[in-house]
Amino acid sequence: MLGWEREGGVLSEHLSLIIAQRFDAGPSHLKPLKLAERHAMHSYWQDAETLRVTGSTASDRRARNAAVERKRWDTHPSTYTSEEPQPFSITINADKQHPKVPTARQVFNILWRTIPSRALLLLGILLCILSGTLTPIFSYILAQLLATMGRTDQSTTVLKYSLLILLIALLEGLFSFLRYIHMEYLADSWLHRLRTTSYRNILLQDRTFFDHPTNSPQRICQNIVKDAEDARNLVGQIIGQLALITAMITLGIAWALIIGWKLTLAGIAFGPIFLVAIYIQSRVISFYEVRNKVKREGVSESFHGMVRHIRSIRCMGLEGVFEVRYRGAVEEAQRCGMRASVFAGFGHGLSDALTYVAEALIFYV
Repeated sequence: MLGWEREGGVLSEHLSLIIAQRFDAGPSHLKPLKLAERHAMHSYWQDAETLRVTGSTASDRRARNAAVERKRWDTHPSTYTSEEPQPFSITINADKQHPKVPTARQVFNILWRTIPSRALLLLGILLCILSGTLTPIFSYILAQLLATMGRTDQSTTVLKYSLLILLIALLEGLFSFLRYIHMEYLADSWLHRLRTTSYRNILLQDRTFFDHPTNSPQRICQNIVKDAEDARNLVGQIIGQLALITAMITLGIAWALIIGWKLTLAGIAFGPIFLVAIYIQSRVISFYEVRNKVKREGVSESFHGMVRHIRSIRCMGLEGVFEVRYRGAVEEAQRCGMRASVFAGFGHGLSDALTYVAEALIFYV
């Protein structure tokens, strides 16, 4: 114990003794009041002594551990940096980050690993393929029916083709209904599993995970709710339509080559042009879709920020400032969407134009 601490302890004992002697020397009718004051002073000096001992212990410990380097509680310091508020800061910060667009292989790899049932997925694709193969068959039988109706004494053949067309139409409607219900149910199951797994993994993260600017509550809610809903269309619509169109085109081209290979080759000649146009359109739309997604997230973050700090905003009278920021984010997202609509419309127009050119060439040949 240091010298000043010993002197402080002796001084406190002397003061306690002097106060006790003065209390005992007073009149007898004031002794109850003085007794209460004496107990209060005694408690005060006991607390002071406890604090003095605690401070002495802490001083000794710091003196012994003077050479020890104090470290943070986590080994990985946070990368979060505070920034000065600027107009439309959410939109500007979003432009600095260009999320990497995953490839189709990566997307389908994630789908294959996270789908609740792979057997149900394959069954749904099979239903889509069957539904796609019925369309060329329906077209062929309809052409045979039209060719037969112009002849005489072909009532039996006309009846046969008519019944076949009716049967194929019923089968096509049945398969279309089954594939739609099946793929939508599988998409809902996949969406539920994605959200459940994501929420469970988020709860298992360390505190440093939430210090990163891209892992804010607004961004996490946006990813779980909106992005997961967008990913649902991959199973509910895109995969089924791809399987259906692939089966339809494959069977149609194969049968056309058997019937008339010259006209078929004339139509296939536009295939590479279609593929190049579709590839360029998909790349441009993917680029602008990523930018639109960032802008939409900026609008969502701005809105959530206003709702979370609504009391502070109302107290300081900053409604106009935040309203201007929110409107700026909305206008920026709208401008980005308008720019993307030009390229999307041009791509669809080019596809229709190539279709008409291909039909004209086939009729010419």
